[in-house]
Amino acid sequence: MKNYFFPKISGRNRDDQAVLSIPLLLCSYTFGNEGDRAILMERTRSLTSSGEKRLSSILETHRLKPLFYAACLDAAERDREKVHCPDLFRDCEMDWRGHLFSTTLLDHHLELILSLFAQSNLQVIPLKGPYLSWEVYGKRDIRPYRDIDLLVREDELPQVISLLRETGFKPTTSVDSFIPLPYSTHYTKVLEGERLKVDVDLHVSIHWPRDYFRKTRFRVEEIWRHSSPSTLKGIAIQAMSPEHLVIYTALDLAINHRFARLINFRDLYEIFRRFQVNLEEVCYWSRLWEVRSYVYLALHLLGELLEEKLSLPPLPEYIRPQYLTLRLLEGLLDPRKLPICRPRMINLSNLLFLLLGDSPRARFVGAGYLPYHLWRRIRFRGVR
Repeated sequence: MKNYFFPKISGRNRDDQAVLSIPLLLCSYTFGNEGDRAILMERTRSLTSSGEKRLSSILETHRLKPLFYAACLDAAERDREKVHCPDLFRDCEMDWRGHLFSTTLLDHHLELILSLFAQSNLQVIPLKGPYLSWEVYGKRDIRPYRDIDLLVREDELPQVISLLRETGFKPTTSVDSFIPLPYSTHYTKVLEGERLKVDVDLHVSIHWPRDYFRKTRFRVEEIWRHSSPSTLKGIAIQAMSPEHLVIYTALDLAINHRFARLINFRDLYEIFRRFQVNLEEVCYWSRLWEVRSYVYLALHLLGELLEEKLSLPPLPEYIRPQYLTLRLLEGLLDPRKLPICRPRMINLSNLLFLLLGDSPRARFVGAGYLPYHLWRRIRFRGVR
């Protein structure tokens, strides 16, 4: 059985293996589990000072610093003196405290916005960090987020934006806008003499590069049709079905991050722990929306990473497309290297990813957009 969390450690590779295996372990670290505690303690004990610096950078990239801090505290049974990497631990503690402050501020404004929407009978589906933190994660403080993402109905945009403006939010310009003109995707409220700010991103569909609207048949109306009334912080909202939540998270992980965001694998892990997900339904909607290529690879990697921690039933065979490009990319994707994967580099894996598509038409569209994506990579080189 493959074991990506705990590769063999020997010789001069000991530090490298610890640096790579710790982020992977965090994808499914179980608080209070003696086995996970022992492994994390062993891995942190083997870190050198240079290894700590590299690990800090990786944890920052994958938004795992709050989780690492909480896991170290749990592994040391809340005895800070037992932590083997005190400098990195303190660095992650500062990050955890910073996120605790910022998410508290965001949560206050989320509650305010949702209350106003509910009073005005406007439907909203909270997305990503705030929703996952409150409704999916067992420990809220390990899931950082930096803004508020809300899926709203396009025909209710005028009322939504009017309410945002009334509460002090102003539109901000952006390279990418996913809301029909004259409206804006991004809204910001500046606080405390411009020292603090709260960002809101409005969605009327999924946010991804424009060519994916041509390569897929994603229909946000079906997200709404199969959503159900729920509450967040005691306020009425609409919630995606668990199956749609899996697909939405998998698409964000695959298309927007090219699998190089380990916190999103943790999101999927928490979703499967929290809900009874019908994988047949996941396959049905993935096939209908022509997004099987992306959902399959995300769930395949999740299964490879977490096979010992998450008892997923086998994926139905028909979710895996059979065309050559996907098979080549599947062979190139190494779960053990996800911590150091760079989604914006021009390499064979990323070029193959741009050629994915469930139909020949979609793959033809992807090939047509290759020059555009290469131009963006060169133009925005060094920009995250």
